Amino acid sequence: VFGGCRLSVRHLPRLNWPPETGAALLMAQKLGQARRCCNAPKVRGGQVPRVFMPNSRPVLQKYRIFRKMQYHASMNAPARHHSSTVPIGTGFYTVPEAARLLRIPARNIARWLGGYVHGTKGERVNIPPLWTPQLPRVGDHIELGFRDLIELRFVQAFINAGLGLKSIRHCLEFARVCVKDERPFSTRRFETDGRSIFLDTVKQSGETELLDLKKHQYALKPIIERTFKDLDIEDDAVARWHPYNGKNTIVIDPARAFGQPVAADYGVPTVALAEAVEAEGSAERVARCYEMPVGVVRDCVKFESGLLAA
Repeated sequence: VFGGCRLSVRHLPRLNWPPETGAALLMAQKLGQARRCCNAPKVRGGQVPRVFMPNSRPVLQKYRIFRKMQYHASMNAPARHHSSTVPIGTGFYTVPEAARLLRIPARNIARWLGGYVHGTKGERVNIPPLWTPQLPRVGDHIELGFRDLIELRFVQAFINAGLGLKSIRHCLEFARVCVKDERPFSTRRFETDGRSIFLDTVKQSGETELLDLKKHQYALKPIIERTFKDLDIEDDAVARWHPYNGKNTIVIDPARAFGQPVAADYGVPTVALAEAVEAEGSAERVARCYEMPVGVVRDCVKFESGLLAA
């Protein structure tokens, strides 16, 4: 449903949605780029295709939430910064969405980026967050940007390799100084010098809890290389992530669809294609309606199925 009328994907033009997709949808409607189905050519016995635009609803919902977040941020910021508080192209993820993409428990993300209270023998210690997220909170909810997502991916990779969170925190603090970036793991410098930064952390600190960094020094290089393998770097920082086995058919790009996974060459969210296949019962039919290779559709379905199974 689009502007009170049902629209067929087959009869929509190929649009490369900008980050402000909600505005683009409204503009497309006003400019008449999308036709009413009653004026569209008849197909298959006089019936228009049953696959309608399922990706407009989640993207528009994301756009509304993003605008609400911009409003709350601007109310808490000085007047001169109102227009640039939450920049377009940052990406936008709730904690459950980040947990789904990274396959990390949402509770862990909330603790790492929101801080928590740790009790030991009757004493309660406040543990600060690993870093401040790119986006401001909406009420009590933590909101993440794309760089936050990639940093969390590295944190989880190091934890899976056996490093403790305390060691990762020390390395993160030291890496910020070396790389001169608030989110150092997702930078070009960390790709080349990550292992050296970890070992320098041990030398600088000299604390016993960092000995596990030295113990794992030979495993760090392949972990860093493997984690960077499906990432694209531009301007010394990670710009895109290819989350489906590193294949180029699916991309997470903060400049497209608010950073949601999309079919790379077509801009359609993977969840929209997966839902369309479930509704139609045929990847081939959905591929014809969206005018894309059936292999791309199948990759999107497998990717979404993998997220649900995690």
